Amino acid sequence: MIRSGSVLLAACCLLPASSAWSEEVIRRVDWQELAAANALKSGTVVGDALEAGAPSLRVVHEGTSPVTLPLVTLERPGIRAARYALRGRVKYEHVAAGSYLEMWNHFKEGAFFSRTLDRSGPMGRLDGSSDWREIVLFFANREGGSPPDKLVVNLVLAGSGTVVIGPLELVEFGTGDDPLAGNATGWWKGRQAGILGAIAGSTLGILGAVVGWLGSAGRARAFVLTTLRAIAWLGIGALLLGVGALLAGQPYAVYYPLILLGVVTTALGFSLPRTLSKRYEDLELRRIQALDA
Repeated sequence: MIRSGSVLLAACCLLPASSAWSEEVIRRVDWQELAAANALKSGTVVGDALEAGAPSLRVVHEGTSPVTLPLVTLERPGIRAARYALRGRVKYEHVAAGSYLEMWNHFKEGAFFSRTLDRSGPMGRLDGSSDWREIVLFFANREGGSPPDKLVVNLVLAGSGTVVIGPLELVEFGTGDDPLAGNATGWWKGRQAGILGAIAGSTLGILGAVVGWLGSAGRARAFVLTTLRAIAWLGIGALLLGVGALLAGQPYAVYYPLILLGVVTTALGFSLPRTLSKRYEDLELRRIQALDA
């Protein structure tokens, strides 16, 4: 009967493993810090902040000729994953059509670019005027390939215009993450999902070991069965919340841990009580037979 508790322990310990697939912020671009270090290549830092202590970069081009304006160079960015992106938020006014942000990825094999040239979405081009919106410069390296030595970010304007860029963050992605999901709509981020998954998995794993031990010893029947029913209802709630997050367009780091938690705990919360109840009945029958002997 210890096997039943071991199943619950092993299954719940799968939860923190899912966090290894989640996104991770490995570096942030703070325009004010760059300006203080005389490393700001274009534009001026303004107090039009997205959040306290995070000023933005304002770039103005009054000429009508196309221009490429360097913004930031990230030497030895520390990227380990094959899929990564720079992301943040941007707003702009009267920008000439055909303008965009670009990121040059410098590898030993050469340099390759990512550009915001889509018609819409976080990799959408900069045309006309827009209030704050998500921006993503995504790049997918080959699996097992050497990491980039340097990232160079430029603003390419086809003519005149004003562009304001908020703080940027360099993010690595796992195989199941959606790089274009942005970073503003998620209920929590990948690192937070890892912490929550580790806490939930460890807690339920320990609880499963206790339940399995008590069940094998035939002790605390009311506590064991009540705990398993509570785990089952917790699983149903997590499963419904996970499905709702998926339908609402939440990122992978939000809906996947919820659905995994829901499936594992619901299945075990409803299946183990039958096995343990039979165990308690057998032990009780043996006790009665021993008294009658």
